[in-house]
Amino acid sequence: MSGPLVPRFTMESLHPTGVAWAPRTTMAQVAWGFAGPVVLDSMTGQTVALMGGMPLVAHAGVVGDHARRLLEEAGFGWPTTVRSYRTEAEAQAAVGALVAEGWKIAAPFPLPEGWVPEAARLVPSALEAALNNKARLLDWAPPWLAPERVVVGLGALDDVERALPGAPVVLKVCTDLGSGGGRDVQLCPGARGPGLTKLLAKGAPLHAVVVERLERFEQLWCGGLAVLDAEVCWLGAARHVRGEDGLQVGSEVGPTDELPGWLIAELVAVGERARAAGYRGIAGCDVGLTEDGRFLLFDLNFRLNASTALLLLRAAASARCGLGWVATWSASVTLPAGQVVDRLLPWVRDGRFVPLRLFDLAALPEPQELRTVLGLVLGEDAAGCAALGARVSAALG
Repeated sequence: MSGPLVPRFTMESLHPTGVAWAPRTTMAQVAWGFAGPVVLDSMTGQTVALMGGMPLVAHAGVVGDHARRLLEEAGFGWPTTVRSYRTEAEAQAAVGALVAEGWKIAAPFPLPEGWVPEAARLVPSALEAALNNKARLLDWAPPWLAPERVVVGLGALDDVERALPGAPVVLKVCTDLGSGGGRDVQLCPGARGPGLTKLLAKGAPLHAVVVERLERFEQLWCGGLAVLDAEVCWLGAARHVRGEDGLQVGSEVGPTDELPGWLIAELVAVGERARAAGYRGIAGCDVGLTEDGRFLLFDLNFRLNASTALLLLRAAASARCGLGWVATWSASVTLPAGQVVDRLLPWVRDGRFVPLRLFDLAALPEPQELRTVLGLVLGEDAAGCAALGARVSAALG
């Protein structure tokens, strides 16, 4: 390891003073975002390496001795204040204790009613919902920059077939709950009925469905914003890595990747509207370049994004090892946590692998003999990153 790894911003510097980070919520609040409760606990480890002096509520499985050793070997400082928990009740108690001490609470997804008084929320719950509800994209973004879309209420779902007649579409859930990870969308190149049926079968609350023209995107990006007290800061853009179903499975960025200046200005303007409304913290804007050369803004995520850590660390990580391409990587393994660390260290020490999270599922209330690892791989190009990711995965079995 060739020295400290300092992010462009820490979580502390991306939020006002007197604010704590409490990422753990309940499944009821993210019914459109996560496949199961284990993900809620693993998510609390996404920013351990980025906290600075901001208090963090995190599951014991992401802040254990092995996780600390791995992150410190990579050159990260350990968070100044960690309130660890093992059960949901303990997570609620940890958040409540921070509120009692006078901290305001920031969270990437809605918190249950009763966990945090409205006055103690950094972002008012109504504003959080208004910014992230897919029905309200055009409240914040200019219509000319968005794909053609129609919002269909639950009382008129027959209109899903009639909206944008003959066009391939994507169906998007409209909800005030947390959403993401592709669970709240269905791509419908043909008939819409099967996609709508799949969404409704999930049984989670929604109040409408967006019928949006399914554009032929050549490239997709998440543009990162930091909405600060005095300004909106552009963090850069990470390219979506898409799976066979067309949905995002990762992020990557090359040394010369950047969006056009006029588009950056438009995205910053979206952030400025949110700042004027009272939002503070991290945001992401999903944009795409169509095959016929148009840029479109199709989703807003005013929360921590899957690419946030990559954007905050890319410059420091690239400068340290001399490789300009950075991509996200993850794996689930059955090796003991100590062995996971040992096998990762050669790549960590030469800077080609930057760990972000080690989650030991043995610390769950119902222990599992499984460890999940999240990190960044670096290479000369996208193929180099993929090849290194494959070698790291093979080393972990």
